Amino acid sequence: MVKKLIQLYLFWLLFFFTFRIFFLLYQDVAGAEVKLSGYLLSCYHALRLDWSASSYFIALPFLLLSINIFLPSKVLVKAAKFFHYILIPVAIILLLANMPLYQSWGTLINRRALTFIADPVEMLASVTTGMLLISLIAVVVLSVLFIKLFQKINFEKEYSSSIASSLSTFIISGGLIFLGIRGGWQLIPINESTASFSSQALLNDAAINPLWHLGNNISKSKLSDKNPYAELDVATANALKNSLFSNTPCPELLLNTNQPNIVFILLESFTADIIQPLGGEKNATPFLSSLCDSAVLFTNIYASGRRTDQALPSVFGGFPAQPDYSIMRFTEKAAALPSMPAILQKNGYHLSFYYGGETGFSNMGAYLHSNGFEKIISKDDFPSENHNSKWGAHDEFVLQKQAAELNNEKQPFFSVLLTLTSHEPFEIPRENYFPVNNESDKFRNAVRYTDDCLKTYFKYAQQQNWFSNTLFILVADHGHRLPLNRDYNDVLSHHIPLIFYGDVIKKEYRGKKFPSTGAQHDIPVTILQQLNLPYHAFNWSAGLTDSCRIPFAYVDLDQRLGWITDEGSLTYLHHSNKPEYKMNLKDTMEYKRAAAYRQVLYSEFLAAGEKKSK
Repeated sequence: MVKKLIQLYLFWLLFFFTFRIFFLLYQDVAGAEVKLSGYLLSCYHALRLDWSASSYFIALPFLLLSINIFLPSKVLVKAAKFFHYILIPVAIILLLANMPLYQSWGTLINRRALTFIADPVEMLASVTTGMLLISLIAVVVLSVLFIKLFQKINFEKEYSSSIASSLSTFIISGGLIFLGIRGGWQLIPINESTASFSSQALLNDAAINPLWHLGNNISKSKLSDKNPYAELDVATANALKNSLFSNTPCPELLLNTNQPNIVFILLESFTADIIQPLGGEKNATPFLSSLCDSAVLFTNIYASGRRTDQALPSVFGGFPAQPDYSIMRFTEKAAALPSMPAILQKNGYHLSFYYGGETGFSNMGAYLHSNGFEKIISKDDFPSENHNSKWGAHDEFVLQKQAAELNNEKQPFFSVLLTLTSHEPFEIPRENYFPVNNESDKFRNAVRYTDDCLKTYFKYAQQQNWFSNTLFILVADHGHRLPLNRDYNDVLSHHIPLIFYGDVIKKEYRGKKFPSTGAQHDIPVTILQQLNLPYHAFNWSAGLTDSCRIPFAYVDLDQRLGWITDEGSLTYLHHSNKPEYKMNLKDTMEYKRAAAYRQVLYSEFLAAGEKKSK
């Protein structure tokens, strides 16, 4: 039995070692520039978590084989083998999926990623047909190879000379597995911090066993009344959180009217790195960059989360993205949030939403309806010839449709448009603007295409009678690691544009820049203050033109917390006091503010909708 156990451990340790090398090679090819020492150190520091993950995998076969010692049965041996025949390909699928997932999201595979299985069409839209075919071949080939290697282990019954010998073998083997699961004799069971050894987040993440992390994340993210991010007593956390918001707002009023039409354009993945006035590349978005010259530009704004399902509750409900879950996927919780569109509707606005993709994705349709959107245009409202091969209608057709239909819309209106062409796999219906040598070039072409579409859109809109009374708000739904191949744990990958444009802006504010640090979820209060409408229900949002506001931004980095002020930024791994990135901030006080913010936020997420449901 002990020999079998050792062979099983060696098998799984080799298995995890192989996929760790694959993972680092994948990130290296994608631009991470991993040194040989990084490969070696990540593999070394991974051993304890790999041992723990292996112990979980071995526990059930060990139990079956232990029973087989005392009650011999071929069925038990076959069951132990069959368990591995299922586990090996499943593990391969998850570990292969982890590679592009980390490249796109900057996080190891987790419970949130698994929720996208409920949207298989949209999930597969992010990968090309070629990538999918290669992945399927890789799963089959690797499964065959590792199953053949596993079959080298002799699973036949081991005979012992006495019951005492069998019991001692059982106790020794069981103790080894128990120690493996908890990671050793230490007081606190093993956790991800064990693998942390480098100032480079990628190497730390590579040393974390992805399957161990997935299981731990699922276990910890089960909804309960207990807040896993409660580091401070409730009174202290609430006091620190409240201290971040001014009690005496004094916003600058930008508009020459209290009831303009509002066209709200959410730009898929438009990071600040492609907007020249924000320090971005010169030729990526020439039209949008030129628009900033006659617009109000907020220069230091950060996306609340990494994905669109986090952006909508942020920009409409003023609710920051929280760890583990997207609140938009919980209908009752999302409906309990304050709603900027609903307030506008109560004050005479007519609401519409335009999107070229599926509104069933991430419960988007239910969320939009609960926010009062009367007219929702989506993928099925466009002919198939307007679609790309993955997501739906290209941006030019969605923009054309909205602009034309606004001519017949009763004013005042609040019309939202969400673009999609700049989402992976970055397909555009025109000739490339730039030569394509890598993924960054594909991204540049996609955003340049959308920028061209916006140029045509505004040229048309300026000729319509509703233009002169319309405020245009352009903001990204989230940032992106491209085109600069930023580490997603770098808060600068969340830096996004926020632009107010239109004839309704007072002349003295056209071309003005607001440099104060803020976040995507500050948008609702900013808009409602400009319209002189009630905004006090949005207790996570602060007006961006308010000279009395305290400048800061919180961003959710899945496994980490991001915190930015005018003085600098830092990120922390959850449940750890060790900063990974820091710029000019006093770690102790800023971490306490950030931790308090996250703690109160998650408590509100847990409580949202509970009274209503009861």
